[in-house]
Amino acid sequence: MTPVEITVLDGAAAGLLLRTDAPVRIGSDPACEIVLPDPGVAPVHVILEPGDPGWSLRSTPGVHVAVLLDRKGGGPAHAASLSTFAFLDVGPVTLLFHKLGGLYISAPTIHEAARGLPSRSSEAALHTIAKLSRARAAPAIAMIDDDRLLVAGGEPPMRGEPFANADVVSLSARETREIPLQVARVAPKATRLGDGRVVIAGGGTDTVEILDPCTLTTARAASMRAARTGGAELLLPGDRVLVLGGQHERSPHVAELYDAARDTWTPIPGPPLSRVVMARLDARRFLIANDCGFFAPLPPTAYFVLDTEAFTFEPIAPPARPRRTPFLVSLGEGRALVVSGLPSSGPGVTREVDVFDLATRSFTPTGDLRAPRMYPATVAIDGGRVLVIGGDSAYVGVYSAEVIDVARGVCSGLPALRKGMKPTGALSLGDTAVVVGLEDVALARGEAWPPPPYGRRAASHGGITFRSALGWGPRGLEHAEVWSPRPGGAAAFALFRGMAPYCGDVGADVCRWVLGELLAEPAYGALPVVTATPPLGVRHHHHRWTSHVLDRAPLPADPLALPEALAARIDAALAAMNVADPAFDALAEGVIAAVVPGLVRLVRRGAARVYRVRGGQASIAVDEHGVIEDMLASGQITKEMLEGEGGAEIRKLLGNASASCFGRTEGAQPAFDIAVEPGDRLVLVPWAVRKGVSDAELAAAVVDPSFAALTAWAEREERGYGVVSIRVTA
Repeated sequence: MTPVEITVLDGAAAGLLLRTDAPVRIGSDPACEIVLPDPGVAPVHVILEPGDPGWSLRSTPGVHVAVLLDRKGGGPAHAASLSTFAFLDVGPVTLLFHKLGGLYISAPTIHEAARGLPSRSSEAALHTIAKLSRARAAPAIAMIDDDRLLVAGGEPPMRGEPFANADVVSLSARETREIPLQVARVAPKATRLGDGRVVIAGGGTDTVEILDPCTLTTARAASMRAARTGGAELLLPGDRVLVLGGQHERSPHVAELYDAARDTWTPIPGPPLSRVVMARLDARRFLIANDCGFFAPLPPTAYFVLDTEAFTFEPIAPPARPRRTPFLVSLGEGRALVVSGLPSSGPGVTREVDVFDLATRSFTPTGDLRAPRMYPATVAIDGGRVLVIGGDSAYVGVYSAEVIDVARGVCSGLPALRKGMKPTGALSLGDTAVVVGLEDVALARGEAWPPPPYGRRAASHGGITFRSALGWGPRGLEHAEVWSPRPGGAAAFALFRGMAPYCGDVGADVCRWVLGELLAEPAYGALPVVTATPPLGVRHHHHRWTSHVLDRAPLPADPLALPEALAARIDAALAAMNVADPAFDALAEGVIAAVVPGLVRLVRRGAARVYRVRGGQASIAVDEHGVIEDMLASGQITKEMLEGEGGAEIRKLLGNASASCFGRTEGAQPAFDIAVEPGDRLVLVPWAVRKGVSDAELAAAVVDPSFAALTAWAEREERGYGVVSIRVTA
């Protein structure tokens, strides 16, 4: 019989591996060959049986497995053949099935929900938020600022010419923009300076370039004294960058120190390092591990403590279980974690984890990883935990992740990664990590969590934090919390929706596109903007708009002047489209706002009421504005006319009609200034959600941060347009 290998990827038994050619029972009963002591797993949940040419899976009576479709009828079945490589969903636990040899078999995977069966939870360990412009192996990664991630250089995963470009990924907008580099680079290093510029060095060359965070352009800097590939970089006080190692046949393998103020490089005496990893121990000292690479004479298990004040390298005895290419993670307080690696001799991948203590200059073994991993992403998050994500090791590591609780010496399995992850790096964002794969960027938090809302990040500047979160209902925006962190606390956001029966969806997409294009100007390149992304189909029509849509006059320097300026440009853009093609009739409702400490300036098109929630109480900050309100103000109708059956008919006809929208400026309102303070929340509730709901009910509902009642009212309407919220926290 052809043997198989079955690995538990998550749950209480994560990391368990069974290799066999005999039938396998999987369940919670201790007598099973694979025991899963997780809630929702039957005593004998499924049975795997060998056959000819492959294996099959059979569920026991009364047990539903997530796929098992009858090929003839399409409905649920109780047995299915297995492919050579397949996921198995057994209750809440995911296993990986791999047939070792024999005829390759392609068959349904027992994975995800079948027709008529409940879908699997959206909670996961890792959530992709953006795609890179191209697959990149061995790029440099660095945060440009609180929102934008730089992924620079690299090469095709299956080898090829290095890339002379980089991706800038907005984590909040989930958008990727490719920018040129001065030089093609593979395995370069990137370091952000104190003034926000990013030094990009090495990558098979001695050249250096510096990225301007506002213009997203690079300029050449003084070259290093040696060409380097890989190695390590760290930022020292005074905008100095220390470069260590970097294997290259022309490299003398000595460290170099870059002084950004003088644009000079100075050699630093030390050991001939090549492939280097490091972790901070305290304010001035770092733990360094050296992998010999191809050109350096040091052994692969060499460790040093680097003092960056005296520039001394103190040799340290290696761990009792030495290995090559480990990963180092800073734990603070003079400690660092040594994770995984390759055996110092012989084949294989290790599971070992050790803690280094600067006080004793020694390594202490701690709990081993649940799965062996080659080159995983390792990153510390809040609470003394370390995420270990992906890593190629006989397929198992690619599809699994775990978290190390350093204090307890315990490794806990996380939900299986539904898309294999071969990470190229990871950075900590506090309690969240951003993980860069070959083709995409993802977020992880060390636990099972639902898909992150639109830019689930926060940072505090000037005492105020703006948070964002988007959720989508049946026909539109269900709710949103909008924030974007930047020095000084300024932010702009815009949210749009189309207006039926007009060509409103295209109108909304034009609004988003024009706004994004305008705020991509160098003067506002660093201003955070929260907005939706036009669908791919709309992008193909950009060439129709650029000739008459964009007004390239300078934008106002004051962020508070932006909402009215941008609203005017979007109005002009849609008007120009409609003049060019009267049948287009492109309209959109939406809101543009600038947020600064203490104030929100808001331009609104559409019938939405704005509540301010403070101290558990809600008050109307800006009342609704629609056709009914305009007619009342002009005397065309009276409040008495809105009562009784006649009033109900008027409200039915006009209640959902906006007095103005983007593309039609008659009746447009001025900008509204709303005073805010830390702890406030502004909630914009459109008419479709308020219909049939009393003011008292609304005031009580907007106080609830879960939006449960508002969401229910939105879903009750066929076109529930949803709710927008701006939260201001200290």
